Amino acid sequence: MDNCKYRHILFLSYKDICYNSTSYFEQRISEELINAGIKVTHLNIPKPAKGLSGTLADTAYMLLKPYFNADLDAIIDINTTIPCIKYNNGYILNNFDIPVWHYILDHPLYHYKALKVQLNNYNVICLDTFHAKLIRESFPHIREVKVIPLSADEYSISNISKKYCQDNMADTNSDSSYNTLSYHKCSKRAVKLLFTSTYTDPVKVALLYNKSGLNIQNNNINDKDINDNSTKNTLIKDIDNDYLLNALLNNPSFTQEKAVQYLRSLNILDNSSSTIQYLHNNFLIDVYLQCIIREEIVSTIIKNRIPITIYGHGWDAFVDKCDILIPEYTKYLDIRKEVTYNRLPAIYSNARLSLNQMPWFKGGMHDRIPLALMNGCLSLTDASTYLTDVLNICENEGVYTYSLENIEAVPDIIMDILNNTADDNCVPEIINSLSDKDCVLENINSLSDNARAYAHKHFSWKCWVDKFRSEERRVGKECHSWCCCG
Repeated sequence: MDNCKYRHILFLSYKDICYNSTSYFEQRISEELINAGIKVTHLNIPKPAKGLSGTLADTAYMLLKPYFNADLDAIIDINTTIPCIKYNNGYILNNFDIPVWHYILDHPLYHYKALKVQLNNYNVICLDTFHAKLIRESFPHIREVKVIPLSADEYSISNISKKYCQDNMADTNSDSSYNTLSYHKCSKRAVKLLFTSTYTDPVKVALLYNKSGLNIQNNNINDKDINDNSTKNTLIKDIDNDYLLNALLNNPSFTQEKAVQYLRSLNILDNSSSTIQYLHNNFLIDVYLQCIIREEIVSTIIKNRIPITIYGHGWDAFVDKCDILIPEYTKYLDIRKEVTYNRLPAIYSNARLSLNQMPWFKGGMHDRIPLALMNGCLSLTDASTYLTDVLNICENEGVYTYSLENIEAVPDIIMDILNNTADDNCVPEIINSLSDKDCVLENINSLSDNARAYAHKHFSWKCWVDKFRSEERRVGKECHSWCCCG
């Protein structure tokens, strides 16, 4: 059935992740599907209760069976493992003769087990054009792949559903830095530099890497070598010496899959596993990579005496680390409490500039960018071909970029944005307290308005649904990844 003619969609969920974000995305997508005249039925597959007989498969089958022959046109899930569930040696979702749309919010390496499932009518939505290419090449049974990055809401009563707006107001009323009754002009906002993210100490990831067994760099090492006690110590590698990690650090423009192919071209890695399977088996390299870059960016900012406000899990541990290693700079960290995803629009609506670190999306976009722009907050991010080649977005729309090859320049870029976004009659000054000069503020307000206007045109949840429902210019595996993205 053509996507444009979906009349009834079954939305499946399992367990929530990352600040209750998946339930937020499910709710907002569902609301816009309903606004488009499509019926949406929600079904949550709960974990079996402890102490009771029965498995997850038993529970899933019992809940899904009434829908097997229902008048449905498609199934959607977000980041779940439901496609993997088997019952009586068959995948449960194969009891449906309709398209299954599996929306993944991370690199495909984290979804390898779900993507390799042989469903009869399997389709994927992902966040990155390179991810789409890898999925098509690695999983030929998947019929269609769309690239649709996440959208965002503006913090206002009219644009957010009543439930989420009430939650937002409950949060903002508990924090005196917010104004819940009116939209702040960018120049009047209390938070000058914002970062919403999770902190994980890279040392913990390195220890996990070392505890995970023999970290063998070259796939050519055979079982005899592995079992030989005399060679075990030489086979255990420190994560900082990992070939894949160093290939990515030395070539920041590489995707993970390109780094694997590069190492194989040098005969450092062999071809005993597929690229996606190799990445899946070595997922800790991706985790560690993101952790060390995140820590380096924030450390560099505060070492240049630039205050930064951070919301997210784990940052208290970073403060403790700074108190030991760089105690004179801890005062530039403003660590706020961890919040659920539905409260982020209010937070971004009170910030002038937000920091974004892509999760190594070289052809995609993290939702911190649309969240910022939708709320009139400028965005500083590492580069992506999706931003430049697909969206053609730039500083005039409030998006600034930095290079992973020159993180040391990030503080200067921040100061330039917040001190130098001025008209020609205003002489910029680089100072350690971010500028409040009238000419600077007026220009920031203009860029803020541009950012919000662009976001309303491209990043609303209605836009997301329009992209999902749009007809492809090419069909199936041959569809160009960005023809769906507007």
